[in-house]
Amino acid sequence: MTNKMTCLLIAGAALAAGSCSTHNQYSSLEIQKLVPPTTSEALDAAGAQESCAYSTATAEYTFQTFNVTRDFYIGIVVVNELPNNANVALGRLNTNDFIAERAVTTYESTDGTNINIAQQVTPVQGVVPAGGTAATAGVLIPAAQAAQLANVTSVRLHTHLEGRLLDGSTVSTNEYMPIALPTASSVDTSDCVSAQ
Repeated sequence: MTNKMTCLLIAGAALAAGSCSTHNQYSSLEIQKLVPPTTSEALDAAGAQESCAYSTATAEYTFQTFNVTRDFYIGIVVVNELPNNANVALGRLNTNDFIAERAVTTYESTDGTNINIAQQVTPVQGVVPAGGTAATAGVLIPAAQAAQLANVTSVRLHTHLEGRLLDGSTVSTNEYMPIALPTASSVDTSDCVSAQ
């Protein structure tokens, strides 16, 4: 009886510990929306892209299209609700700025089509200050995977950003799940949005 009770207590504790796991996701780091570029797509003399800017004030890019022949490059707006924890009197520097390092995305068809695409991890760069909001940009669907999605009606992206705080701790944003629509090229003409 004692052994049985001990096993039940251990199993209960393991279940409780597992059910509280958030995989380093911080509810204080939230992907708020995806946004298109805010600048015109000026080209230099060689025809190369000069710059793409993304603004936190831009309206959400809902049901965005992606060109199935290119990278799906998009602005990602993140809200950092962690407070600035600097304390000059104690000599403490703020350690709650979020440094985004990579986007992690998996794909789900909305029409039941089987999608056999591995999770994609793509680099991003950006800093979201403590108590602030900032836009970074990254590829959520690389061109090779976009081509595999050409025949689906639409795809739900399960994406989050991973990175670190200034104290070195590794953290992740919430999972954001927008829907994207594949197109051959006519609707999606922006090099800023789809390729960088």
